This record gives sequence, structure tokens and C-alpha cells, in this order.
Amino acid sequence: MQITAERQDGPPYTHLTLSAKNTSGAGCEMKEYPHIHFLDNARGIVPPVAKSKPQAPVILEPGQSAYVAVRMSEGGRKESTETVKEFTVTLKANGGGMAVVKSPAPEGLSVNPQKWATGYWTTELRNGADDF
Repeated sequence: MQITAERQDGPPYTHLTLSAKNTSGAGCEMKEYPHIHFLDNARGIVPPVAKSKPQAPVILEPGQSAYVAVRMSEGGRKESTETVKEFTVTLKANGGGMAVVKSPAPEGLSVNPQKWATGYWTTELRNGADDF
């Protein structure tokens, strides 16, 4: 799997999109949601949003991608955020694995442990269903 991150369009850049591309020669089931550690492990993983859970298992054929929306903060001026230049993503897929993902912004990403949340893996980023 190849994991990449992109900021979603529009200020205040409170969300990002993670993409996981199946670079193997076999199908892969994307289980659960990405286990993301923005900061140290003691802060725990970014919790999932239940309404984004797909009805059926997400199976990626070779070359296909899965996507997930991640809320990093609420973008408030009085919000307490910390900057991260890279973070880890652990996959609950066939065989699992962990990747270190670099920030898509050279200055890093502002994250708020009180507000962050992640969706579940889907084969397309669904308008509305992943709004949180």
C-alpha cells in the first residue's frame, strides 16, 4: 500500500484526505479505519466517526485506491493546536502495516487532539457522508 495525504480545498484547511493505493498484485480488504497517530502514542489514535462506516467491506484490487476524510481541527483562532510535519498511519488490512506520512504542507499541519476525527476507508470520498 502506498499512503498519501492531501489538504482539502478551502480555508481554514481543517481537513485532509488520506489515499491508500494497492500497489501489490493481489486484492486487499481495507478493514476498519486508519489508525492515525498525529502526535506521540500517549495521545492515542484519532477516533473514527461511526456514520462514515461503509455497509460492505472495502476490497481493493491491484491499482485501486481507498480514501478517508480526516478532521485535524475546527480552524478556530482560539483553538489550541500543535504542528506536525509527519504522522503515522497503521492499516488494518491484509497483513496490516504502518506508514510514515509527510505533511502535504511544508509548514506542517495544525492538529487539535480535542477535535480530530477520521472516517472509515471507502472506494470514493463521498460528498456529505464524510462531513464531520
